[in-house]
Amino acid sequence: MANYEPLAGTTITNAANEMVALANEANEIVTAKFNDIEITANPGGDPQAIVSFYHEECEWRAEVYRNSPVVYSHSNGASEMNILLVPPMGVRLRILDSRNGTYNDHFVPKEDLDNVILQLKRLGRFTL
Repeated sequence: MANYEPLAGTTITNAANEMVALANEANEIVTAKFNDIEITANPGGDPQAIVSFYHEECEWRAEVYRNSPVVYSHSNGASEMNILLVPPMGVRLRILDSRNGTYNDHFVPKEDLDNVILQLKRLGRFTL
């Protein structure tokens, strides 16, 4: 098994073509990591199949990311805010009230998040 290392700026199409050519020349499987995705070329393989696989994998990873909760935290010393993004519904803001040490949870639809953050900034509570 041979390993192919694409140079910076190489497109997936060029990498797939070069990998298949190398696989044919060496008559062995060639592997590579392209943008953190493992791709494989077999002797006699179709470069377009590699390109298609790569794009499908990118789309799958993007879909997983879009549908996964993501947590952002921010603290300015006196106050703390945690944001739990829950695509596609919205976000849960968990804000620490520094006066009494309790958290208050607020659900904000995605379309209202920019306005809520703007209001918090105007109140001077957070520097985001």
